[in-house]
Amino acid sequence: MRSFASLRTTLRVGFSLIEVLMAMALVSFLLTGMAELLLRSIQAKKAADEHLQRAGLLSSKLESFKSLPYESEGLRAGEYQEEIEGAPDEAAALAEWRIEDRGLNSKRIDLRITLQSRLERPLRAVLLVSGFLGFCP
Repeated sequence: MRSFASLRTTLRVGFSLIEVLMAMALVSFLLTGMAELLLRSIQAKKAADEHLQRAGLLSSKLESFKSLPYESEGLRAGEYQEEIEGAPDEAAALAEWRIEDRGLNSKRIDLRITLQSRLERPLRAVLLVSGFLGFCP
């Protein structure tokens, strides 16, 4: 003859409704956290891509300044602005630079690049050019 304890364990085969609801609540809570993490990582990747795009445009513009002779018209003192087309995501970028004569045969170029699709802090670089070195491009 079976005991009451063994009879009780053989009758309990499935899950109760409360256990199923708790498992569903736990899974939905974890999925919500994962969805938020996924959205934030997509936003961070987009911001990093835009920063990398601006850095490439900035580097390209600095290289064009380096290739100019010291006495060229392109390195004359003043403030300049240029819209750059053809960015990878087809967003226009704005390049602004100021060239200052620092005396003693040197110039300072302050360059800023901003994407026109997003209004955020511009990426900025400073280039110091000297005529004493005697390099000719």
